[in-house]
Amino acid sequence: YLQDNLSWVDQNRTCIWGWSYGGYAASLALARGGDVFRCAAAVAPVVDWRFYDTIYTERYMDVPSNNLQAYQQSSLLTDEV
Repeated sequence: YLQDNLSWVDQNRTCIWGWSYGGYAASLALARGGDVFRCAAAVAPVVDWRFYDTIYTERYMDVPSNNLQAYQQSSLLTDEV
């Protein structure tokens, strides 16, 4: 949206960054988001939800033994990215 609507945004130099979940989102956008962003800075990203805070993760994803496919698909450490 910003690239299309703000003339001063250089589409060849658009970068995103995030911290924690934002780092995960920035990495995921770069890996799966096509060519929208040229770079991403990920500070303390979640790279695999199996290794993150279980109370937060299991609230939305259940436990890995019950939802292994979702954990694998959302991991930044797999070949699926």
